[in-house]
Amino acid sequence: RRLAWTEARLLDAEARAAAAAEESDSMHARFTELAAAEAELRNELANLRPLLEASGLEAIRLQEENAKLIAELEEFRERTSKYWSEGRRGVINSEVLRLQSELDEALGQLSRERADRAQLMSLAEEENARLLAQLEQLESARSAAAAPPPAPTPPPPPPPQPQPSKPSVRTACTQTFAGSEWIVKVSSSTMTCPELRRLQLDETCLHSAVQTER
Repeated sequence: RRLAWTEARLLDAEARAAAAAEESDSMHARFTELAAAEAELRNELANLRPLLEASGLEAIRLQEENAKLIAELEEFRERTSKYWSEGRRGVINSEVLRLQSELDEALGQLSRERADRAQLMSLAEEENARLLAQLEQLESARSAAAAPPPAPTPPPPPPPQPQPSKPSVRTACTQTFAGSEWIVKVSSSTMTCPELRRLQLDETCLHSAVQTER
């Protein structure tokens, strides 16, 4: 009877060890899936970093996926800690240590990436504010350049010039040529001195001419 009881305990222990090994394999497969999902997420983050400045919704979605992944990793850590506390070290001791180390590294990497993403978002906001300020300055300068200049004040009109009166032939029509003085008398008393100069002493318009030496 004692032998049968010992065999039953041995079979039970083997069954529990097989179940623990199966559970460890399942957890290892799940961790492999999580590692692949993490690698895919990192690749997606690397591809979407240039678009984070233009798409806030994409950043929110990535943050939600990060939160889900972190929750799954924390759940997996709790399960491994549970197996550790139950004393199943003989089956999963080294595996749990390795997985916990990898989980710590993955969580640290995710935290660093989240800090880098926050820094990139802050830099993008500062650059956007700077560009908006420059755009406003350019718009102000262009508006000032496009404004029409003030119309110049027209100068006051010049005062009216007095019209010279036409001199009479007898008093003004005296012209000096090379030291000689010509005294001209014309039958028409309305002709002025410029008209007499244009005539060039035409004989048809002269009544008489007398040359005297000075």
